[in-house]
Amino acid sequence: MIDENKYYVYTLLDSTKPGKYFYEDLDMCFLYEPFYIGKGSGNRMKSHFYPSSLSIKSRKSNRIKSIVNKNKEVIKIKMFENITEYDSLSIEEKMILSIGRKDLKNGPLTNLTDGGDGTSNCKIIKTRKKVFKICPDTLNVIDEYESITIASDNNNTHITNISRCCLGVRGAVTSGGYMWSFTKNITRTDNCKKKVDLINDINIIKTYNSFSEASKELNLDPSHISRCCLGELLTVGGYKFQYNDKILKEKYKRSPFKKTTAIKIIQRLSNVTILHSSMKECSNYNKTSQTSISRILKGRSFNKYEVYYRDKERRDKYPKFTYKKRGRSIIQLSNMGEFIKNWESLTEADEYGFKRKGIRRSCKGIDIKYKGYKWVYESEYQYDYDIPYL
Repeated sequence: MIDENKYYVYTLLDSTKPGKYFYEDLDMCFLYEPFYIGKGSGNRMKSHFYPSSLSIKSRKSNRIKSIVNKNKEVIKIKMFENITEYDSLSIEEKMILSIGRKDLKNGPLTNLTDGGDGTSNCKIIKTRKKVFKICPDTLNVIDEYESITIASDNNNTHITNISRCCLGVRGAVTSGGYMWSFTKNITRTDNCKKKVDLINDINIIKTYNSFSEASKELNLDPSHISRCCLGELLTVGGYKFQYNDKILKEKYKRSPFKKTTAIKIIQRLSNVTILHSSMKECSNYNKTSQTSISRILKGRSFNKYEVYYRDKERRDKYPKFTYKKRGRSIIQLSNMGEFIKNWESLTEADEYGFKRKGIRRSCKGIDIKYKGYKWVYESEYQYDYDIPYL
């Protein structure tokens, strides 16, 4: 035999809002603010706290999560028990009407209906967006639909493709031969393929409908063509490109490339001064990279090649390189133990061809000599006289 008196009416109270909440029509007084009235049987009251229920975005779920995040508990009370379904529906409806709903701005309850049948006076928030069907050539609006679903059904186009076009997903330009957008105003630069012009110094040689079309015909990388149109590259494979659209062409107007004159560098070797016509020539002469020469000239590295800018203004612009003392000073001695030189650090000695590892091994006593010299730390060296800094 089925038990008809298995239903109950319950309320959820917010423990973060204590007080006296009296409702004359119900002849009830709550010590905490009620925020939900419901009816059900079995575990219906506990189902609101399941992770699957809390994952649904609603005012009730947000209220429960807010209370839990404050290390408080949601108070659950069964107001009426062991009643029929008909009685539970009528009591639920009466309580919601007396306390009031928050969405109707007449109470604190997060219920979305008046109770009873469960759907009466349900306030539905419209979340669907209108979709506009646009001609890709003229950019004029051809048709308007209430949702993406309706647009998909009327145009025999997959709903995902229309959605990707509306959201501006990369690569999604048209669907079914038309452009799609959530707004009426759409410009050619927003979500469509950009035409590209192949140019010489004076005239336009050919116009392509997209980067991919130009790359396939000329066997070039489309990303390089794009960078050329943006003015980042002068040529690609011996070709010059620009946007066909006037707005884009003006926005990424190619700035004239200035031909820089070679920087002349002088190098002092004992009694001889050499003049290099460019940095490349200087790097080739010294068998090093141009980056190393540039760092030396700008005072960022030790000047072991004795190179300087020929131009005095440029030479005075950069400070001279100075060692930042980080390690221990090193004393270089001869085989007889005679003083030769005091090095500020291992880095300084390394600049002159003495490897750090070899010096360090000699200083620690692992090796007696390194490159025919004895090495000791300055702090461990016994001074017999003032050591000159060379």
